[in-house]
Amino acid sequence: MQGTLTSEEYRRYFKFNEEDVKRFFEQVIEWQKDNSNPGKLIIVGKAPAIMKVLGISEHFIEVEQSTLDKMVRPEPVYPTDKDGHNLTISDIYDIPLQLADPVMVFKSRTRPEDSYVFFTERKDYLNRAILIPLAIDIKKGRIVIHEITSMYGRREEIEFV
Repeated sequence: MQGTLTSEEYRRYFKFNEEDVKRFFEQVIEWQKDNSNPGKLIIVGKAPAIMKVLGISEHFIEVEQSTLDKMVRPEPVYPTDKDGHNLTISDIYDIPLQLADPVMVFKSRTRPEDSYVFFTERKDYLNRAILIPLAIDIKKGRIVIHEITSMYGRREEIEFV
């Protein structure tokens, strides 16, 4: 699709707002210094235009600090996990780009009523495609957000597609 768009159109549809990205980077730096509040939300930014094309509302995309902890942990989080997500801080910083310009987007099979899965071009340490599940229109107190619920390398990604 990029080949048929002007560079301005591409930026409008496949990029996060630069101020949002800057604020996200600052929050990630703060989380690295102090991750003692696992329920604290980190704002990635407002849903980019490409998400609106998919019918996703314009709420903020956010992620809990505990989810970021899970993403970078090398050991399994749950007993059913075979290994940890073991992603890098660089992978975390790349979240806005990967959500704004994914390879593919799917409705979630496990939560089709309110979640999407973003298939990214990034690879994890085992050379597996990184997926980002996004829960849509989640109520957090009095606000409604889109919440990143995980980020991980997907085994058997071809079969998944």
